[in-house]
Amino acid sequence: MSFTIFKEFLNYSDKKIRIFINNCEFIVPENISVSAALLMHNFYIHRKNPISGNLRAPYCMMGVCFECLVEIDNIPNCQACLVEVYENI
Repeated sequence: MSFTIFKEFLNYSDKKIRIFINNCEFIVPENISVSAALLMHNFYIHRKNPISGNLRAPYCMMGVCFECLVEIDNIPNCQACLVEVYENI
């Protein structure tokens, strides 16, 4: 049995952009989702359930489960898996 390094399957752009997460600067590949950028920089928990207070993290990464809701540019409840990162100048 042979294994292939997972990174070979990822379609990262060579171009890197600068984003801010909680007012801290991070460098991420262009053309990835906000959720992928968060996970890439060890932000595994995206939110708390408003009723139970349980910690929630992305599950489906395709917009079905709504577990990746975050605030993006002062807009609450954005699905991080469906929003592509962009450099905020």
